[in-house]
Amino acid sequence: MSTDAHPDAPRLPGYELLEHLGSGGYGQVWSARAPGGLTKAVKLIHGRHDESRAAHELKALERTREVRHPFVLSLERVEFIDNRLVVISELAEGSLRDRFRECVQQGLPGIPRDELLGYLRDAADALDYLTIKHGLQHLDVKPENLLLLAGHAKVADFGLVKSINDQTQSVVGGMTPAYAPPEVFKGAPCRSSDQYSLAVVYQQMLTGVAPFDGVNAAELTLQHLHDEPNLASLPADDRFAVSRALAKTPDHRFESCVEFVQALAGAGSFGTTSVEPRRAPGAVEPTAAAPSHATEVCGQEDPVRHSSDLSLSLPSLSGDGPHPIPAPEFERSGFAATPTLFLGIGGTAAGVLRELRQQHSEQHELTGPIPAMPMLLLDTDPRTLSSAARNADGGAGLQRDETLCLSLRRPQEYREKSDKILGWLGRRWLYNIPKSLQTEGIRPLGRLALVDNARRTLQRIRGALSDCLSAESIDSSEQATGTPFRRDAVRVYVVASACGGSGGGMAIDVAYAVRALLDRMELADAQVIGVTTFSTGRDGERAGLARVNAFSWLTEHEHFSSGAHAYPGDDGAGLPAHNVGVAPFDHSYLVHLGDRLDESGFAAGCKRVADYLAVDSGSAAQHCLDAVRGDGGQDSRRRQLRTFSAQRHEASPADTRRDAEQLLTSLLFSNWIGESRPAESDQDATSTNRVVMGAGELVGRLKLDAAQLATSCRALVEQHVSSAALPAPTETDLLARLEQINDHFAPSPDLNRPLLGPTAPNRIGDTPVVDLVRELSSGLQSEISSWVYERLETPGDRLSGARQAADWLHSHCESLTGSFERFAAATQQKIVSVAQQAASKDADGPAIETRFAHLKADLAALEAAALVSAGLKTELREVLERLNEVRAATGSIAKSMADNASSDTPAAYAALDAAGVSPVRLTTALDGRLQEEWSAADQRFGQLSLTEDGRREIASAIRRLAHQCVREALLTRSSGGPVDVNATAETPLLAEFASGRLQLLLAPQGAEAAHDEASEVVRIDSPGADAYTVCECVGLSAAHTAVSLVAGRRDYAEYAARVNTRRDIAWADLLAPPGPPEPAPEFPTTAAEHDMHTVPVEVACDTATEVSASNPFVPAATP
Repeated sequence: MSTDAHPDAPRLPGYELLEHLGSGGYGQVWSARAPGGLTKAVKLIHGRHDESRAAHELKALERTREVRHPFVLSLERVEFIDNRLVVISELAEGSLRDRFRECVQQGLPGIPRDELLGYLRDAADALDYLTIKHGLQHLDVKPENLLLLAGHAKVADFGLVKSINDQTQSVVGGMTPAYAPPEVFKGAPCRSSDQYSLAVVYQQMLTGVAPFDGVNAAELTLQHLHDEPNLASLPADDRFAVSRALAKTPDHRFESCVEFVQALAGAGSFGTTSVEPRRAPGAVEPTAAAPSHATEVCGQEDPVRHSSDLSLSLPSLSGDGPHPIPAPEFERSGFAATPTLFLGIGGTAAGVLRELRQQHSEQHELTGPIPAMPMLLLDTDPRTLSSAARNADGGAGLQRDETLCLSLRRPQEYREKSDKILGWLGRRWLYNIPKSLQTEGIRPLGRLALVDNARRTLQRIRGALSDCLSAESIDSSEQATGTPFRRDAVRVYVVASACGGSGGGMAIDVAYAVRALLDRMELADAQVIGVTTFSTGRDGERAGLARVNAFSWLTEHEHFSSGAHAYPGDDGAGLPAHNVGVAPFDHSYLVHLGDRLDESGFAAGCKRVADYLAVDSGSAAQHCLDAVRGDGGQDSRRRQLRTFSAQRHEASPADTRRDAEQLLTSLLFSNWIGESRPAESDQDATSTNRVVMGAGELVGRLKLDAAQLATSCRALVEQHVSSAALPAPTETDLLARLEQINDHFAPSPDLNRPLLGPTAPNRIGDTPVVDLVRELSSGLQSEISSWVYERLETPGDRLSGARQAADWLHSHCESLTGSFERFAAATQQKIVSVAQQAASKDADGPAIETRFAHLKADLAALEAAALVSAGLKTELREVLERLNEVRAATGSIAKSMADNASSDTPAAYAALDAAGVSPVRLTTALDGRLQEEWSAADQRFGQLSLTEDGRREIASAIRRLAHQCVREALLTRSSGGPVDVNATAETPLLAEFASGRLQLLLAPQGAEAAHDEASEVVRIDSPGADAYTVCECVGLSAAHTAVSLVAGRRDYAEYAARVNTRRDIAWADLLAPPGPPEPAPEFPTTAAEHDMHTVPVEVACDTATEVSASNPFVPAATP
């Protein structure tokens, strides 16, 4: 072993240390080059061979010496080298924790479920082997000790391994509290202890959230012993198995770790626990030379080639576009919001809901949901859900419990009841589920994901509806928004894209499921409103599929909305049937966002949809729009499909406000931490002078100058000497008597060395001098540390001021020590002089004796004062260490907030300057508001910064109050008047296929609104600073719209039949005139009604063999 770079490492011939991999409580781990060029892991145990750590590790190794298992990390060499215990083992590729971090960096919440279950199966097999064959428990199962090698997991680090029957050895001191079972805290591990830890590992690695959230060992101990685990982050199907494995009573857990993992695998699949073989992290997945699903459906987008393929015979639309709708009669005052569930499906809905959440947060200065207006996002792609939840604490994203992943599975996992699935789903899709387990734009696969997860979906929707209608949610919402809410009504917006597989494939079934749930609530007013979007990107292949999907969605939508067909439901999935005449939506909108959109164009489209939802759900404009919707007229079928455009006109652009908020946040952290600030004022010098003056006043109040502190200590010494008089003279000789007094005030070898020199007394009689001033010293330390910590809670001081104060006080105490040393030297000279006088024959014995005793007491008092000063310096060093911790924590908050935001600093300065606002003064105002809020809640910045929850709370408060400060500064003009707007809304892209339109303006009272004189605009006053313009178009022709969306291509219209969600329904021809209604079928309602409240029968299918041997994506025969 080469030790040139590692001089502390023991010498192991033939081995060369390469890289430090990590450290733990018992040692360090290095990679090393072994004889033959192989790379191994070398663990160097701390301490000498005869010390406790090495002995403990060796004892554990002896217990596992005979363990041989493919999923237990193999040991190759154990010996003592240079009095150090060295353990050599095979080298893994990484740990489960490393794999988790990789997944998080990819935007996932944790390790994908199937991959994680495979790793856990390996670990469970090894742990059960330890228990059954060797009677051992690992007792330190955690992600760092599950190592990955060649796509498998291996259990490692047996430092705490213990025989189940051994009740003598304690493991409490070395365990990891986050993963330890309750019986280990009691010192009584059992055969299911590792199972408990494995359950904690599973939840944390899958979701990123541990079942117990304690921030220190004490909190975790109490939670493991007494609290129920928080399993909210887990999929609903996993909760029973994990809850059982986390039972406080070991007898209530599974019989083995393997049984626990099998229960998890069974919860996520139909009748099988098989898990797909895993690839090693970083391995490249082989790709099949097969066309994508988009190409298989509709080929490559080529408008030129197919421009003349379709000549549909549709009747001409009358008129020159939509005619103006007269302003309806509606209630303009007394608006009360309706409890609302925003139910999004797919990636477009994720963008809409994130924007809407941000608008809610800005409008009402919130950092979380409005309780009576929750959101729920469904998708098959966990990355979309993770992205939607980004920055949720700052009010810009969805909460984790507002997302639900409806995963697809591999075809072989739909084995048991394939006949039921194939009753409505074609073989071409069931047996060609993409390897990504995403819909990849295929609508039937979106419906399969819904049917497969119907029970969880219905439970979550039912729960969200119940929550938003609860009296507590409504009360909280009224308090948070200042708006009254209705208590007898609810509305649900179903937001999806007609172009995608998830949204397009699920939306209609989800809408009918919501209808069934609302029917049972028997509310006075319950509405389901569909908001479906269309857009294409710049990928031609995907654009073609988007057009085909939209045509297919319109076909199905019109089939059920025509009043001529009934929705048959799906008894196997618990989706109830509905009679003829019941449409999926009370009101349905199709909104064209644009063609060939780039990322910014798509985001702008999502924002327009969010603007409309904000107006329709949270303002008095709802009364107007409801009045328009209620005017169905004779052609109610055509009026049911609508479109709109909406735009928010911000008094100050949102980007500018966000830039200013980020600038304000940056300046705030610079002030707190003490970094450089803009040279706009003399704030630095003023703050420093204020802190120094305050510290000087503290010194004066506490009498901490050298003379006063010495006087205080002299009084305590005098008091002690008076109460415990000098010993009675035993000598008549004066010099002998002085020697006796000297012994009474003398340094003791049993005590710490005197601070003021070897002759300074550190005891008086039998009493240590330090004991005389202990109470004084403790009181002064408490006063000083409290005063310094109070700087943390003082706007303008904070960390910078606290550190300046602590540094200044520490320097002052250093100067005190120097003063006491000088005083002591002078006193010592006087003592020598008195002793010399005692040698003269005519010496006045009593006077000299008194003087000598007095000087020795002075010297003892100076030693006592030096001890007090030393104690203060020690206390201040600890305070500085604590302040360094706070500084590091504050820096981490600053970094996290900066990482989640980007800003244009020059633009922010320019905007504030234009508004006549000083950034420094605004930062000071922000700091003051933060302190007012924390003081009112009896919270302290320093304490909050040292816990993860506290840091999140600090960041949340900063975002909210910075937003508040900037809005107040920028949302009015210098004249104080409201913003001016153009009241004419943009014309929706599909407006040419509509029969009527209404222009609506929601604006602050007094705002000047210019509009086209030819357009009638309904104006409604808004209490906010922003304005909204809306163009509502009614009577949209589905047939003409569909032809437009497929660009007139007959082949696309034909391809659309391939992606209809169900093959058990004879879909009506979208382009044919509507026929008479079909007879109402006699649907058995009892099963559907039962399934709305109970667990539905799960559907599955058998693995098919009818696929091409050369290409699994191409069916060999399509029925």
